[in-house]
Amino acid sequence: MSPDFDFSAFTAAVEKTAGRLLGEGRPEENLALAARAVQEMAETVLAQNRRNEGHIACGPGCGHCCVVNVAVLQPEAMVIADYLRRKLSIQKLERLKEKIEGIHRRVRWLDDDERLLLRQPCAFLDGQKSCSIHPVRPLLCRGMNSTDPVTCRDAVTLHALDEAPPVLVNLFQKTLFDQAFLGLARALKRTGGMVRSQKLTEAVHAALETPPTGHRNDRCDKMKLEERVL
Repeated sequence: MSPDFDFSAFTAAVEKTAGRLLGEGRPEENLALAARAVQEMAETVLAQNRRNEGHIACGPGCGHCCVVNVAVLQPEAMVIADYLRRKLSIQKLERLKEKIEGIHRRVRWLDDDERLLLRQPCAFLDGQKSCSIHPVRPLLCRGMNSTDPVTCRDAVTLHALDEAPPVLVNLFQKTLFDQAFLGLARALKRTGGMVRSQKLTEAVHAALETPPTGHRNDRCDKMKLEERVL
């Protein structure tokens, strides 16, 4: 943990930036724009404060933690849905929607312990155990990290026996994205948006069933993101 970093100021900056974007004239489009701005803010701060990066073992092919409930806010789900619509063919998107719907039915009523015991992989974990939505993954997924993949695997496997080993994490990274999530939630509350978080599959399932809104051009989006307050 960086002793000099002001997490309260960071959370306030996130709230201010997201709130400004959410309060503009096209609320539905601005939900996704605000989420992308918050993701970029947090990733920029993480890069500026990265220490002991080599100790983090997370990477492609390591999906041990991708069997837990992940909470997302509506803007995050909209970003993911938009990414999937752009990336996948109509046929692949329909197959993925069926997969998401099936997993949603299986996990929607499970609490965190029950979901972990089920060991149902995330709908977006591909055949190589890599995240297929990595560029737009949720804030809380970005905060998850570990120094040892074997410990992560054992923590999941031995959870039911109450013998799960402690998982050592980069606390700065986890706290940073937790606070980014909080700042976005506060901005939603202040602008009258949906504050209640949802499980990832539930939220993306709903977002994919909602007709996409029109998109600003990329130049306008870039200009808005560059106006963020760090």
